[in-house]
Amino acid sequence: MSGPLAEAHAAERRQVTLRRLRWAAALSFAPIAVSAVVNALVFSDRLAERLVTHAVQAAICAAIFVLAHGRLAEQRAILLAGGLLLGIGTSLFWSLSLSPRDLDVLVSPIACTMLASTLLFPWGARVQAIVSAYLAVGYFSVLASFALDPARLTNVLMGLTLGVVISVVGAWVLDRQRYATLVERERVATLADQRERLLEAGRELNGTLELSEVVQRIARHGQRLVGCDAASITLFDEGRQVFHTAALSGADPACSEELLGLEFPAVLARPFTDELVRRGTLEIPSGTPFDHAIEPITARFGFARTLYVAIQRDGRHLGFLNFSERPPARPFEEHRVRLAEGLAHQAAIALVNAQLVDELQTANRVKSEFLSTMSHELRTPLHVIMGYTEMVEDRDAEDWAVASAKIRGATRELLEMIEATLTLNRMESGKDGPMIDVVPVRQLWDELDGEFAALPRRPAVALRWEPLDGVVLATDRRKLKTILKNLVGNALKFTTSGEVGVTCEVADDACVFRVRDTGVGIAREHLPHIFEMFRQVDSSDRRSYGGVGLGLYIVRRLVEQLRGDIEVESEPGSGSTFTVTLPRTLASQPTLRVAS
Repeated sequence: MSGPLAEAHAAERRQVTLRRLRWAAALSFAPIAVSAVVNALVFSDRLAERLVTHAVQAAICAAIFVLAHGRLAEQRAILLAGGLLLGIGTSLFWSLSLSPRDLDVLVSPIACTMLASTLLFPWGARVQAIVSAYLAVGYFSVLASFALDPARLTNVLMGLTLGVVISVVGAWVLDRQRYATLVERERVATLADQRERLLEAGRELNGTLELSEVVQRIARHGQRLVGCDAASITLFDEGRQVFHTAALSGADPACSEELLGLEFPAVLARPFTDELVRRGTLEIPSGTPFDHAIEPITARFGFARTLYVAIQRDGRHLGFLNFSERPPARPFEEHRVRLAEGLAHQAAIALVNAQLVDELQTANRVKSEFLSTMSHELRTPLHVIMGYTEMVEDRDAEDWAVASAKIRGATRELLEMIEATLTLNRMESGKDGPMIDVVPVRQLWDELDGEFAALPRRPAVALRWEPLDGVVLATDRRKLKTILKNLVGNALKFTTSGEVGVTCEVADDACVFRVRDTGVGIAREHLPHIFEMFRQVDSSDRRSYGGVGLGLYIVRRLVEQLRGDIEVESEPGSGSTFTVTLPRTLASQPTLRVAS
């Protein structure tokens, strides 16, 4: 046994020994007094020597009792307890030597004294061996000094040996049990302390719903709880598929500034993150096989060892906590790993709550922007219709064709917004399942080309439909038409010059539709959000291009209903390409309505 627990065990032994020693020294006066009275009444020979023996024993008990209440009593507790037994034993042997009659019958009381000392004083097997051996050797020496029968001496020797062995083994077993009890008590106390500290951290983390403040508190509590040189939290951005350091505690300012701007693609860290998710925790010294993926946050900043703990909630991988130590770094003990795991659990709850609040705030903001935009977009065509209607009513109006075209355009804008809103309502209500029909792509091409040809568009923009014959799909015709119409309409709206091209390819059992344009393009940071409801790249675009941000959301939902996928590639100033992949045959299910 070594370490802090061994020191605590030794201190506890001294405390218990001292406490029992005081009682033993005080209570020893009673048997000494009784023995003195019995000797005075029963044994008349050499009475003076016997009484001197009892006086010496009483003096020893008194001295031990006084010393047991002294300033350094606890440090000397085991020494004093041994002195008590050895002193009384020595005086007893001298007393026995005065009366050699039937000395061998006292072997049982001597052995019982050994066993009693084992139970009375928790001083361990080593001290017990010294005390028991002294009592046995002293008693046997007294017997051997008299001419006793060898057989009787042999029996005494066997009894004494048995007493020594049992007392020493008993002392060892009891000491191990006491140590095990101390370990368990310390374990329970540590768990209680960890639970209290984690509860305090949980209260602190859940005391705010601001995501930026939550991650800062997680990092601060992580460093304090685990007791490491630096702690940080790395979050996973599902939209961009990257990991980024969100908060850091304990590092120097230069390191913090660089780390907080650190990002790395999820695909590069896949072996590391997969293993972390599988195991829950990873302790990685610098230079290990995983270290190349996370080198910027380990050896690069002077960290020799890092503990990573996954942050997971309801099957979602939210990120991970990093607990780093500089040289000389010791392995993370079990209790520190448990604290880190508990904090990761608390962090997952706090992060999910903060993200939900952030999403609610975003949804509320988007709703407000939508209402504002919808009001503006409805008001503008209504004003156009009213203005040109008044011009038509004015008999002096000279350009009836222009007025009529303006009215038709404004009416069409209103109709498109209303149709988009109704389509959204049908989808959200769950009452708009697919109606499977045979759809010749060339026929759908001609139909859409005719509809777009009747609409006004910029003269500098050409709309090209790639010729395609013989391709047939079994899918929902109306939904497929809406998908293509929205994508082509969006491409025409955001393209001021150049062309918009629509193609269709057959790949195995799927049809791949592509809508390319040479328009303004979309910045990379906006790509993950363009398919969200009421979302547009920039609020200012609404004034330039119109719309309420429902078109691409409807496209995504319809593609999902048709069991397909949609992807987008875009660069600002270079245009965009939307790719829709649909199965050539959409199998019907009980929940789907099949057109006759």
